[in-house]
Amino acid sequence: MGAIVSALGTTTTEKTKSDAVETSKEDTDGMAESTRSEMPKRKPRTRPPPRPSVQIERARTQRATKIYNSSSMKVKWLAGDDMKKFYDIDRLFEDHYVLGDEAFDFGATSEVYRCKGKRNNREYACKIIDKRKMFSRQRHRCNPGVRMKAEIINCSKLKHPHLIDIVDVFETGDSIYVVMELMHGGQLFNYVIERNSLTEKEASDIIKQVTEALAYMHENGVLHRDLKAENILLTSSDASKRPFIKVVDFGMSKEVNGAKTSSVLGTPGYQAPECMLGQKYSTAVDCFSLGCLTYILLCGYMPLYTDEGTDSQKVIFPESEWADISEDARDFVSNLIEYEPENRLSCADALKHKWISESMLPPSGPPRLMMSTSLKSVDFLSHPLTEKGRLSRVQSCCHDLDPKAIEAKRKHNAARSKSISEANKAF
Repeated sequence: MGAIVSALGTTTTEKTKSDAVETSKEDTDGMAESTRSEMPKRKPRTRPPPRPSVQIERARTQRATKIYNSSSMKVKWLAGDDMKKFYDIDRLFEDHYVLGDEAFDFGATSEVYRCKGKRNNREYACKIIDKRKMFSRQRHRCNPGVRMKAEIINCSKLKHPHLIDIVDVFETGDSIYVVMELMHGGQLFNYVIERNSLTEKEASDIIKQVTEALAYMHENGVLHRDLKAENILLTSSDASKRPFIKVVDFGMSKEVNGAKTSSVLGTPGYQAPECMLGQKYSTAVDCFSLGCLTYILLCGYMPLYTDEGTDSQKVIFPESEWADISEDARDFVSNLIEYEPENRLSCADALKHKWISESMLPPSGPPRLMMSTSLKSVDFLSHPLTEKGRLSRVQSCCHDLDPKAIEAKRKHNAARSKSISEANKAF
């Protein structure tokens, strides 16, 4: 009896447990179903947005296509009423000029030849621009057709004794012919290197001419934005004559008429700080470049600074080269190479500076020899340097009055110039 009761009790207990387990399973299933019904439905997966690099490449392709459609070889880049005011580009070059056999100067997208006018028999320089090469090199940065047209129009509007004069322009399907006055003296850059010497009076005379040209441009609302020794040409190669210069290359010029712009353009070493930083700027950028050019002509190397790249930046005048240069020249340079554009001399004010006035100049003594090959070391300026590294750019000058010592120094400088040139090429 006890065994039966025990067995029955055990059986009852087991049934109770099994019923409880079944009940709990049912409750759990019910809760799971209710929870599933209450949960928000998962959104369908969407395609991820394109990576930034893909977007950039797509935008670049669209922009290039737009530029191609507007300035490809299918259309004439210079066509328009604004160009008709100056030149009839549809004429044939061969009907008006005879082109020389060989080019005497070359560029990445152009070649320069001598040519002779059929009517007046005068000799000119003819720059032949390959539209395909220019389009290929510039299509991702700018519209080459618009830029070329602006360069020609800006130069044609400006008529000044110290600005290059464009005589005629022609355009075909694949080339642009720009006829301009022939500059027999070549670049100021090469003039300084070949002479290997420049008196302060000669430097002042050249800078005065450049300043007059820039002042005229600024009065007419045009910025040059690429003033440097390579963009200044001499009319004559006769060393006995007074150098007469003309400013050339209006490829980066822009008509602003008092407004400001922010394009980062120019050559390292000549660029104003606000231009390098992409800030808004005006005519003061050309004044900074003018100060750099003056510094170079007086000592033969690029300007050196303390605290370079900061608002406390100041130009340095090492005594080894500047000891015999007048205080007026230093003051002229210092007032142009100012970090803050509002503190710089304008070109109009620079013309009033006493260093520019011929009557205030000291008499021209024996020429100071300079290592002009350092002008070619512009690539170094794109790399950050320590104070010691910047000072290593300084090249020594000679102030010895003894003709024999000067000649000996000339030979020494020539040998050293050759080694520096080789080092620059290797770099």
